[in-house]
Amino acid sequence: MYEILKYYKYCTDISTMFKNFFVNPLEQENKKNLNAPSYIKEDGTKVYEKDMPFGSFVYEICPDKAFLSRRYDKKGNLLSDYARSKNFEIGRIYDEMQRLVYKFDAVYDENNKLGLKNEYSYLYYDNGAKKTETLKVFPAEIVTVTNFDENGKFKEKYEERGSVKTWFDESGKPIKRQIDRGSGGIIEQDLRNK
Repeated sequence: MYEILKYYKYCTDISTMFKNFFVNPLEQENKKNLNAPSYIKEDGTKVYEKDMPFGSFVYEICPDKAFLSRRYDKKGNLLSDYARSKNFEIGRIYDEMQRLVYKFDAVYDENNKLGLKNEYSYLYYDNGAKKTETLKVFPAEIVTVTNFDENGKFKEKYEERGSVKTWFDESGKPIKRQIDRGSGGIIEQDLRNK
């Protein structure tokens, strides 16, 4: 039996197995309850703080059942945050330079079915200027991409809706449209004079 347990790496020591299986209730009282909140705010929000190998993790459960969480690195820099209530959800992720690289927001109906979700992603140049901003809208499946130069100035913006791709100028006016008709070819339209 011992060799089987060792082989499957469930337990390498019989005495450890028995200690974990047969728990003395008197020894258990001295240990901190891992399911208990770290503290409770005045409004009744339960706050849980956990130290992890990468840093720390804090999450809160509010009296109205809203859920909030934050993740920090070992230096105390925010890596991500997340919030969820019954019909709304939002989350953000940051890079090591504390720049926003991803965020989303979502709205749900009363049956918890997704009504609308926006996903934003960001790329940066080495100098810290924003390179690309991408927005994806669900369930409509609309993708909007805005590109910037190394100085952070507007370069181009286009939107894809299925087989239709539309380019915009800096003020948001459409300037060109491209329609992919599959085997019927690609139709390009200049929209500047319209």
